[in-house]
Amino acid sequence: MTIIRRCGTTLACAALLALCVADASASSSAAADYLARANAAFADNRTVAPQGDNALEWTLAAQAVEPQSERVREGLNDLYPLVVTAIDRSIATRDEAEALRLIVLLETAMPSSIAARKARTRLGAPADSATPALAFEGDR
Repeated sequence: MTIIRRCGTTLACAALLALCVADASASSSAAADYLARANAAFADNRTVAPQGDNALEWTLAAQAVEPQSERVREGLNDLYPLVVTAIDRSIATRDEAEALRLIVLLETAMPSSIAARKARTRLGAPADSATPALAFEGDR
């Protein structure tokens, strides 16, 4: 085993491997928890609201801990048209704060989103508009 020879001792390698596995497992567990919360929110028709407890934000929380997850990517793809519709509705009702919040979340989910860019233009919001704090950052 090349890894054991490079580490110097079997005990040191075992400890290092255990830390790596534990970290990956904790990350996977957190992502699974966030996705379960996203599914529950979606089932309760909480796609983008209330702020901090909706399917989009829970899926973004999962993305934060597992950015390469196929399940997260699929979830965001499924939510995409619903978020765009919610943005359009917010703009139509002149709820600029909500529209901007949703645009920022959509840009977080999909940075190259053409729909988000077009919505910003319709809203008249500059590309560097303040990003609202996501509810999952630091308190979950």
